[in-house]
Amino acid sequence: MLLSRRSLFALCAAFTVAACGFEPTYKTGSAARSVHGDIEINLIESIDGFALLQELEALIGAGGPQSTYVLDAGILTTQSELIIDTATAVTRITLFGKSNFKVTRRSDKEVVYSGDVETEVAFSQTSTAVASDSARRDAHRRLMTNLAAAIAAELEATAQSWTR
Repeated sequence: MLLSRRSLFALCAAFTVAACGFEPTYKTGSAARSVHGDIEINLIESIDGFALLQELEALIGAGGPQSTYVLDAGILTTQSELIIDTATAVTRITLFGKSNFKVTRRSDKEVVYSGDVETEVAFSQTSTAVASDSARRDAHRRLMTNLAAAIAAELEATAQSWTR
């Protein structure tokens, strides 16, 4: 029986992926799956901090006081403005976000992992104050969503190196 081109391509792709050592992050028994919901995330007391907390809990689970690990994160946001057209007073603003974080094992207070992630989002500020405020709030929320996704991806990818 002859294989179609698609079947042959799929078969080659499957062998290539298997040969490179690829394995699903959340497979049964994986380190990433074992820490899901087992990391307490300390709140950063700000609107951005609360947004980051919500996003992280949605991605890596909401741990509590009995969790094995504790995640502490810092947030730094800056902005850059670019005037597009002065006649209509439209300004393009880029928000840059950086988070440095560390994971501490609760039992012995040892920092088992630390890292830094960066991302950026942009929004337009118009001559209408209400629209500009709404766009700014939305951009900050998107920035925290992106930072949380980057933190979660890094924790999941490295979990095998810092879990017991």
